Order: sequence, then structure tokens, then C-alpha cells
Amino acid sequence: MKFQKFLLLGSLFFGLGAWGSGSPWKGFLSHLSGFNHITWSISFQGKDPLVKNISTPMVPASLVKLITAASALKNLGASTRFENHFEARFDRTQRAASGVRFTVSGDPTWGHEAYESFDDRINRVISELKARGVRRVNGPIAVETSRPELDEIPRPEGWPDRWNLECMATLPSSFMMNGNCGSFRVLSLTRAEWLTPGVELPIHLKLKAGAVTDLSIQPEFDSLKRTVGYTVSGKFSGHADSEWVSSVPVYFGITWLKNLFISALSKNGISYSEAGPDISGDLLSVDLSSKTLQEILNVAVEDSINGVLDRVFFEIAHVLNLGSSGNEATYALLREVVGDESLMEGVRIEDGCGLVVDDRLRADLMIAFLSGVETQPYFSDLLSTLAIAGETGTLADRLTGKLTRGKVFAKTGTIDQFYNLVGYFKTPSRKLIPFAIFSSSEESVTQVRDIIDQLVTEYARLNTSASDPAELFVAQ
Repeated sequence: MKFQKFLLLGSLFFGLGAWGSGSPWKGFLSHLSGFNHITWSISFQGKDPLVKNISTPMVPASLVKLITAASALKNLGASTRFENHFEARFDRTQRAASGVRFTVSGDPTWGHEAYESFDDRINRVISELKARGVRRVNGPIAVETSRPELDEIPRPEGWPDRWNLECMATLPSSFMMNGNCGSFRVLSLTRAEWLTPGVELPIHLKLKAGAVTDLSIQPEFDSLKRTVGYTVSGKFSGHADSEWVSSVPVYFGITWLKNLFISALSKNGISYSEAGPDISGDLLSVDLSSKTLQEILNVAVEDSINGVLDRVFFEIAHVLNLGSSGNEATYALLREVVGDESLMEGVRIEDGCGLVVDDRLRADLMIAFLSGVETQPYFSDLLSTLAIAGETGTLADRLTGKLTRGKVFAKTGTIDQFYNLVGYFKTPSRKLIPFAIFSSSEESVTQVRDIIDQLVTEYARLNTSASDPAELFVAQ
């Protein structure tokens, strides 16, 4: 491919630190404060290219989500849904139902605030029961999952211990509610309660009275390092304004689902008996399947939702019979789209969202991927998942200037000291030209992002036609 030959020549030239006597980048970078304090891997294509350390494998963070989304669209299809169902037998005369069964699939969007209300799907079931005049439900409640293997996935190697308390780092499970995240509050030295309905995980309190509340949480694990409870220790003031709230990972969702359903029955005036007589009446069936994969990815990639993309990663593995990891599908997709095995050297993908710090991608690989994927039948679907500068997702408040707003379509990637941005700039002629920026720095995220945004803005200026007054650069 011609652009790959160009990348190689650019790498040899710019990798030596020379920008070229005629390059407009030379003067720009010399005046870009803080640029030389950061380790960069950059590939800007189009007019006046800028190429630096493009073959160096870098930590991609959430850039992995873009690759996972492409793999999902290719291997699962945009119209795929996570299938979930409810069924029961009911008798209008007795106004009763039994044989209650939920069939679930580890759907990562169930009760997730980015997609629906917490009680949306259970309320759908309640509405159908009420429509048939049901006033009593006889148990037990059965919950069957089509993905039991999800409950056996251990925490990845290399995840920092602090993520054990972070909802952004929850694991997939056979039933996922609210992204496997719940909130609890401490009310006194001896009392704590879950604010999220239906959760049963124990909270152990080891508190002392103090003038100022100063608490810490310690998770309790099973053999797979999934949380089975929390211990809260420290000092608690006991004042009315000292109520202390924390959001933490919550698993074992099947019990959670049963509790939520029983509670919803009660709230709607429907009694529940754990062991009542069977009802041999008509079948009530309610489809509780998710939105389409396209709708799911549009939110998950744009807003960078870890748990959703990681769950999709495992779904790809399941559908393709790849065991417990979708990385083989990821590698296969990259090889197919990029078409150059040499660009795969040093590349490593171990998850679907980029939380594994051992993941590695390269700027030259990403340029080849972004260029090659434009020829794929799922490209328009993939493009729609990217955040838009100054408008949506993780770029809603970035690149808001006239040159870039609505014209940069990209995926952010941030984890610890790594700050990245890859995507496309749409020229006035509506051509998409790809770019890739990887960085590693001990500087603040605000400072590095500001430099990245200045780089992209200059890139946009160099690739914007001066013949169109509406597209002229406006100083920011």
C-alpha cells in the first residue's frame, strides 16, 4: 500500500528527530509549551504529515474499545441483541401466576443508566402481569443464564488493587444489573444500608467515634477475586451531615434480580408466595432483549464504558468458539484490515476495553487500521460510534474551535499516565483523513490533553482549504 511505504520513509526520517526544513510543524512544535517533556508516538497523514515514533508499541487504554467495536460489528452484526425473556403461567379466573422464569444472557445494558432506567425491564413484566389481572404470584422464581461461564472469569492480571473499589472496573457476569455497580451509605457506628435496591452483599462496620468522618473500605473476595462483601473501618462523626456514600462493584446478580422482582411485585399490589401451588393456565411471555448492538456500541464507545465493551469482547469469543477471550478475533480483524503482518509486531490485546496495562498498539498500525476499515461493509456503523469534537461523548468539551468542532471523529484513551487520541479529521471536501496520537507523561492529564488538542487543531488547519472562508483558522 502506498501509505504504508510513506509511513516507513516518514518513520526513518522523523524518527531521527528532524522535521524537515520546509515542514510547518517545525516552528509550531518549537513554540508548543511542554511538548518535549512528553513521550510521543504520532502519525498525522494528509497535507504536511507529522510522523514520530510510529512503530513504538504504546499503552492504548480505551483505544482498544474501537477495535473491539469493529470486531463486534464484523462478527456479531449491528442488529444483534442480548436476548432476555420472562415467562410464567397465569389464570385469569384465579388472578394468579406461577412457573416464573427469567432467561438472561449477561446483558451489560440491563438497568444501566446510559441505556435505560434501573427498573425499566422489570416494570415491563409487571405491566404485563397487571394487564392480565394477576394479583398473586407463586414461586419459586427461576433464573436461567445462557452465559454461566461469565461467572468464572477472574480479575485480569495487572489490575491495580485500587480498582477493586471502582465501578469503572467491574467484571462481566451471567446477569449484569446497573453495570454491576451499587451504592451504600454508612449512617452510624453500627448501621449501613444499600441505596441500590435488591443488593444483599454484607457490609461489616469497624468504626470508632470521631470528630471528623474518615472512613476506608476493604473488599472481601472469593477465589476469583469477585467481591462478596465490604468492610468499612475508620472514624465516623455521627453528625446528621456525616452520612457517607460509596459506589462499589456488586456481583451475584441472579439473587439481585430475584430481589428486585419480588420488591416490584409488592410495590404494585401483587402478593408473592415462595412456594405456592402451580398454575396450569395460559403462557405469558415477555421479550426483555436489549437494544441492538449498534445502539449499544454508539453509547459505549462514544462515552467509553468499560464494562459494556469488555462484555462484548467475551460475546465475540463465545460466538466464534474461542474460549474465554476474544483476543484471537481482535488479532484476526487487525490482520484482515491492515494487511501488513509487520505492523502487528509488539501488538497485544488482552481485553475488550483497554484496562489491562499490558495491552499495546502502535500509531502506524492504527493509521493502517483507520485507513483500511473505510473499505469494510461495517465502516459507517463503526464511524457512528466515535465521539464528535465539541459535540458528543468524551469529546463534548474538547476541540470546540471552529476548525475542529463537528469535524473530528475520534476515540480517546486515558489510563494512569497514558493519554491518547485516534480518529479522523473531515476536510472541507468531506474526505476523512486518519490520525493517531499516543503519549506517556507524568504531566497532568489537563496539560497533556491541551497539547494534544493543540496538535489536532494545527493538523486541522493544515488540512483545511484556505479557499473556503468558512473554514479559515480562528485563533483559539
